[in-house]
Amino acid sequence: MPFLAQMVAGVIGGALNAALVAMRPAGNRGTSLATLLGVAAGIYVGFGLQDGRPKHAFTEVLVALPFIAAAIWWPHAVRVLAIAWLAHGLVDGLHLLGVVGTRVPYWYPGACLGWDVVLGLAGLHWANALGRADAPQRAGGDVEQADAAERG
Repeated sequence: MPFLAQMVAGVIGGALNAALVAMRPAGNRGTSLATLLGVAAGIYVGFGLQDGRPKHAFTEVLVALPFIAAAIWWPHAVRVLAIAWLAHGLVDGLHLLGVVGTRVPYWYPGACLGWDVVLGLAGLHWANALGRADAPQRAGGDVEQADAAERG
């Protein structure tokens, strides 16, 4: 599968995923982004363990830690999570370039990169909407106020 096809598949998957997250109330989207980010980071850990070489398993665990930490510490900080999603695209790029030598399915880094960019950009859009409504990631924001601002 050529790189462009991998990216398109990832963009389509990411768009479908973003559409599902968008169905949640605006103030609850961060928890979805956080959960999915932890899963995305964990997939590479799984590849590292499956690789069978301890060095690569260790590398994947170290790379995953900041993403898992962001998901745990800031589950409602949509902007932080969106930036983390975009940063996860850099991890995909390192795999694409062969900088990280963990064995992964040849199509996975390109597809994951497309997915990550879509969720990161969607997260930034949602964070801006929440910011305009002074919603949950700010002290005492009102979820209904954020939902109303997004609709109108």
